[in-house]
Amino acid sequence: MPNFVINTASAGDATLGAGQPNRKLGLTSLVLTAFAADTITLKSETPGTSTTSLSGPIALTAGTPFVIPMAPPGSAGQRPQPYVETNPGDSLILTLATGIQTSGFGTYVETPV
Repeated sequence: MPNFVINTASAGDATLGAGQPNRKLGLTSLVLTAFAADTITLKSETPGTSTTSLSGPIALTAGTPFVIPMAPPGSAGQRPQPYVETNPGDSLILTLATGIQTSGFGTYVETPV
């Protein structure tokens, strides 16, 4: 299962997983900590073309971990079912509202379409 690390202090988009042709990327876990209050949004993005929000604004509290636990497996012990999925071929993006140091990690799955 692919994973990613978040270590940024820049407002704007951070790519969690790069888009793959004919595949959806699905977020299966996420852990974040911000050094001050901030807001994040998860998005599906075709670079330079279109963006689709996968979540509304999510408030982060300074020093308090924000955790989306590992998604439960599908039926018959299949891989975890994602919380949100990108459009086919899109990248999985985390957008920070401000330039606050935000750190964390997470996992995602790739699903052929």
